Amino acid sequence: MDRNREKLEAELARLNDNMKKLDRDMNRIRLMPMAIPLAIPAYLAFGPLAAGLTLFVIASLGVIATYLAWGHRKDYQGEMALVKREIRLSEPPPAPVDVPLAAE
Repeated sequence: MDRNREKLEAELARLNDNMKKLDRDMNRIRLMPMAIPLAIPAYLAFGPLAAGLTLFVIASLGVIATYLAWGHRKDYQGEMALVKREIRLSEPPPAPVDVPLAAE
């Protein structure tokens, strides 16, 4: 029983670590708009179509990265709930308490 509990706790720690990595990734995604000024040299060098394509790619990457991070977050949260439930179920039930019966 203890070995199974250790595995579950290790899995929970791994999932918590993955959630921290997702938080870091979300912070990086928030930096994506900093690439918007790249449309200016694209416009100057190749014209308005290249500038529009640059903006489209930046926006697409931001939306896709956000969607993937959101999906992974929901997946990890679901797995964490299952692991926590398994840990709770693997605990031995509390010992019964002897309650003296009332004397009649």
